[in-house]
Amino acid sequence: MGTTFHKGDTIFFDMGTTDGGAFKYAYIPPNFLIGLPETHYGSAYNNNRLVIKDIRAQAANKRMAPRTVAVVSPGGVNGCVDLESAEAAGEIKTKNNRKPAAAAQAPAASTADELLKLKGLLDAGVLTKEEFEQQKAKLLSK
Repeated sequence: MGTTFHKGDTIFFDMGTTDGGAFKYAYIPPNFLIGLPETHYGSAYNNNRLVIKDIRAQAANKRMAPRTVAVVSPGGVNGCVDLESAEAAGEIKTKNNRKPAAAAQAPAASTADELLKLKGLLDAGVLTKEEFEQQKAKLLSK
């Protein structure tokens, strides 16, 4: 989505996207030497922040396309965040995927407000009496 990440940046986790609330794109890689499978960060990380320790490019293999991951270390255990996928899915918040704040949105006009606007247009001669009555009927039928 175009966000540039650097070592030392803070990643703002939002919500995991799996059914149980776990993160699909934030995980601890498998450790084949001691037999641990890949583990995804759970919902306990919702609305948390992690600092990027390193940025690494992972080469393609039979299971996945090449990707860029951030190395993070909550609790001293290195994990990865697939940056592009996590950003696109909304698992991490960035300036490119944040939704506008609800307070910044204009409140919806009431029917009474709309009727006053229509009356003003009628009085100014912008609308005919017939157009005014049609628009008024539409508003009142909602």
